[in-house]
Amino acid sequence: MTHEVEDTDFSELGQGEPLQIKLPGGLWLEMADSFANRRGLMVFLRCLRSPDGRPLMTYEGIAKEFGYPDRRNVHNFWMAYLSCGEDLGAYLSRKKKVDEEVVALCEGIWKAHPLWSAVEVYEELVRCFPDRKAHLCEQNVRTAGHRIGFLGIQQVLKRQLAEGEMHVQEPVLLEALFALADAGATAQGDKAGQVDRIPEALEAIRPQGVEQPLEPPAEVATAEALKTSLLEGEVSPAALKKLWEEVSGRVMLCFVLYFHGLSLEVIGSFFGVHKTTVMRWLAPLAAFSWQDVVAKGQRFFSGVLAVDEKWIQIQGVWWYLFVAVDHVSGFPLHVALLPANSTPYCQTFLLEVKALGYRPKTIITDGWDAYVKAILTVFPNAQHLLCRFHALQAAFRRLKIRIKDWKRRNVWGEKLKTLFHTPSKRTVKRRLERLEKEAEGTPAFLVITRLIAKLPKLLPAIGSTSRPSTANAAERFLGAFDRFYRQKGPFQHQASAKKHIQLFMIGYVFHALSSQAKAEKRGLCPLQLAGYQVGHIPFFHMLNRPDVALLQKGMADQYTQVA
Repeated sequence: MTHEVEDTDFSELGQGEPLQIKLPGGLWLEMADSFANRRGLMVFLRCLRSPDGRPLMTYEGIAKEFGYPDRRNVHNFWMAYLSCGEDLGAYLSRKKKVDEEVVALCEGIWKAHPLWSAVEVYEELVRCFPDRKAHLCEQNVRTAGHRIGFLGIQQVLKRQLAEGEMHVQEPVLLEALFALADAGATAQGDKAGQVDRIPEALEAIRPQGVEQPLEPPAEVATAEALKTSLLEGEVSPAALKKLWEEVSGRVMLCFVLYFHGLSLEVIGSFFGVHKTTVMRWLAPLAAFSWQDVVAKGQRFFSGVLAVDEKWIQIQGVWWYLFVAVDHVSGFPLHVALLPANSTPYCQTFLLEVKALGYRPKTIITDGWDAYVKAILTVFPNAQHLLCRFHALQAAFRRLKIRIKDWKRRNVWGEKLKTLFHTPSKRTVKRRLERLEKEAEGTPAFLVITRLIAKLPKLLPAIGSTSRPSTANAAERFLGAFDRFYRQKGPFQHQASAKKHIQLFMIGYVFHALSSQAKAEKRGLCPLQLAGYQVGHIPFFHMLNRPDVALLQKGMADQYTQVA
């Protein structure tokens, strides 16, 4: 694009195209179209002078051409340039002052005004905190918005509000939007070596007699300290033995007992403390997640997503735990606790998944109608499939309601069982067409027609090796959580529920599968199955090999290999 300085329309400048400005003598200035270059260009245009020394372009004129609402935005850039001693290099290379305090301030403003632009938030920030005006700019606010994870979904939220699909006055939805996990906090690494299963007994590390009780931790270890020692510490028999002897090891023992089903009361009696004290010891572990481990690596994602939810009880009220699982690896990519499973909340959960950077090609659900519109809105290019098992299960339930005679009901049930026992899509269609004609005028007719209506979302998986036919990946995860919930729930309040869920997640992704798993998965944890390296992480070994004697005996060679 080429423009005259005297009559320049910078609103036409587009990303990816070079900026070209004609100069006298047939020359022109050309640079890549980026924020830094535009910022420098604003200063350059303000520096242009007439023969009598007056600026050729006003703040208002430059702001108008760049699409800013008023002159203050350009003036702020100019003042920043002056504060750098009119040194253009220093001005363009100055570091953004986007510390955690600035992020928190921006988050507070956006929570009160979720549809405000970065410009509006910046102006409000300057109005409320004028002392920060000299150190902040609009781009600082945008950076804070991306760090929060909100700007990535705000555009979608605005469109949904305009179409009447989402209600911003719901505080839980807004809370969910601001509770997004760190974008891109998943990774892929080389598979680590296999490890032994958790021993049946913990004789080597539990107290041996009343005369030598295990002393409780003198103080609560901080989340940062535990993260440093358990996630980033050294892996060797000697180092792990030392960790067991420190506060981190005793907290780990609490977690091992907790994760494997012991109640807080029992663990408290084990240490001679109240259950609230045990939870206080475990709370720092809930402050970091598997995402802290894989943040530095490269994300693995098959492109096939299984989504499901499970109800849990909090203070006598039903809530829903949503989960998105990679169909290939079975790794939980994201979990969220929401108060309902209606369409707005399904959309909110999928928006969170999208904000994490995932763009699934295929999404499979259990047939809950709320996902139809949610998937179409958030991932319009994704193929939505239905779980074959759940579709048949729903058909069997309808048969039970409509046909009271168990013999006739079983006849129709047997016909439905063999419906998908073929790799041919055409055969399935023909079988359903025959069943539809046979069921005409009978109570089973509506059951068959409902199944036919779902056929477009069932057929693509038939005979396919890349498309899933069931949502078993999500079901397996929720099955494990259900066993956990039966031991720990119902929860007393939302904050407590989130802590328990986070503790379950950190244990789930690091816990090696037992001998009951398939041979190729046996001894591997979900992180390893997803391609991540965990051999260098002390937490992994302490969770799956809590026997100190075993660590000291014949393990050095293996640790050398996996570390």
